[in-house]
Amino acid sequence: MKVGSGSGGPLRLIAKALHTADYIVSVVAGGLPMLLLPALLTLLCMGIAFATGTSWGTYAVVMPLALPLAWTLVPDPTFLKICFGAVIGGAAFGDQCSPISDTTILSSMFTGCDLMDPVRTRLPLAFVSASLGVVASTLAVLLLVD
Repeated sequence: MKVGSGSGGPLRLIAKALHTADYIVSVVAGGLPMLLLPALLTLLCMGIAFATGTSWGTYAVVMPLALPLAWTLVPDPTFLKICFGAVIGGAAFGDQCSPISDTTILSSMFTGCDLMDPVRTRLPLAFVSASLGVVASTLAVLLLVD
């Protein structure tokens, strides 16, 4: 196995060699109701992306773990799409609201405002949107998934 070769680079290879997704599925799948997974994924991705300032890094870390878990809980393409959207939405929230995100830093630099001004103005609206997203994904699981 050559580190850095192929799609995803060394992190993908390490996660694959350690069977990380299989481990997460074996630990979590038995006690997690399917109704909670999209909301939990959204909150997890919000926290990771806010702490790291990157949505793409969050996608890279969470997608290979979340999607096998979702498929194991409910082998339904609709449920998989809902969980995919939960990861995307949570990561986008964290990236846009984080004070260490490149978009936040650049927008404050180019407008000449304090770094925390964009964070303070985005957070309330983003929390409302994220809350609506959690409610919508939960309703979608209730109504669309068998």
